[in-house]
Amino acid sequence: MNTLGLIRSVGLALLLSLVLCACRAYPTSPNGARELPPQLRELFVDAEDEVELKPIPSMPESELSRVAWVDNHRVIFTTRKFNGWIARKDEASKIVIHDVDSGKSEETPYRGELWCLGNEGQILLEDRDRTLPPAKYGDPPRAKYFLKGTLGQPLSRIEQVRGRGTLDRFACDFYSNKEHDFGMGHRTQPLRKGDGVIDLVVDDIPVKSFRLLGLDGRVRWRADATLCNSFDPEPRYLPWLNQYFASTAFSDVVVGCLELNKNSWLFDASSIEAKPLPELLIEARRLGGGWIGNGETYWARRGMYFLIQYSSYRLLDGLYRVDEASQKSMRVLKMRWGLENLSPDGCRSIVRASSPVVVELCKGSKS
Repeated sequence: MNTLGLIRSVGLALLLSLVLCACRAYPTSPNGARELPPQLRELFVDAEDEVELKPIPSMPESELSRVAWVDNHRVIFTTRKFNGWIARKDEASKIVIHDVDSGKSEETPYRGELWCLGNEGQILLEDRDRTLPPAKYGDPPRAKYFLKGTLGQPLSRIEQVRGRGTLDRFACDFYSNKEHDFGMGHRTQPLRKGDGVIDLVVDDIPVKSFRLLGLDGRVRWRADATLCNSFDPEPRYLPWLNQYFASTAFSDVVVGCLELNKNSWLFDASSIEAKPLPELLIEARRLGGGWIGNGETYWARRGMYFLIQYSSYRLLDGLYRVDEASQKSMRVLKMRWGLENLSPDGCRSIVRASSPVVVELCKGSKS
């Protein structure tokens, strides 16, 4: 056999072995469709009756990245179209409040781009000047202008030079890193007023450890982090618990980590608790082959949820709730919808489909 023939034979043999391995690893149904491995299927149940989907076609057009809950039934957002008005290219956006229950919209007196709405009504808008010429390479940092204050009250205009401050998402204001300077290799994140400051010890990536310091500078709690046990530097506040949740992102490939991220974190101003990822994610990661896809964790009124998207053949895709008693994963949605926009009571999330949809997580019960 000549060299070319040998290469072809080896190539065909290798291809056949890969096909056989795939057939052994991933069972198929009689019609040839791929099926979930039994060890994964027994780790979750479909429970789509747990949630209710409520379309809100009356809501004006907006970007969901700029939508925030005012309370448990009203959302505030930036829009370029409202009641027949369409913004010109050089015209500022309007800020509108929409009641998802009544379907009524209310125009506020504010103009700009919504950046932040705090739990106590603090609001921050970008006061964008659309007539400024584009910045040129080598130009000094250009200032942005913002409107800040309390929702329902007149706002004050502030100037913020790019790169000279960090957004405090709880106070809806900017702070200088010099206010909490722990030296090189540290990143800080202020929490709500009185709750202290998160200090993350970093050496590029990943985070090495993290701790909470009170306003008096004393360490209230400390935890270690590894590549497989990281900490989200932007935790979310949970008003109904008066606690914070640091989410965990996971994926099929985590460079340098064979076990994937292990924990999410639930904490307050005095203590922190690790919340392990469910067995479904651990087993899917162990099997490989793209079963886990990617996603992240959330904490809502009924506990921990996680989103899986882009799993192998989309068979695991969806939103799951972890049942505290059985630790079983309950797939409440097969759509790839996360819970980035939670209402203050943790029972509602707003997502964008063909039109906005409210996902009712509690269905009449907040237990």
